[in-house]
Amino acid sequence: MARRKSVTFRLSDDEYDMLLEISKKVGKPISEIARKGVIMSAVGESDLYDLQHN
Repeated sequence: MARRKSVTFRLSDDEYDMLLEISKKVGKPISEIARKGVIMSAVGESDLYDLQHN
């Protein structure tokens, strides 16, 4: 299994509350939801960059 690294996020109260509500709704930890969201966002940013620069 790959080693995990740590990342710290600074969230507004509203952003944290949104993650907390989603966490409760889907029954998964906030950390897992945030991690997946970051990965999806990074891939989207990369795709957008590629479209703009190729």
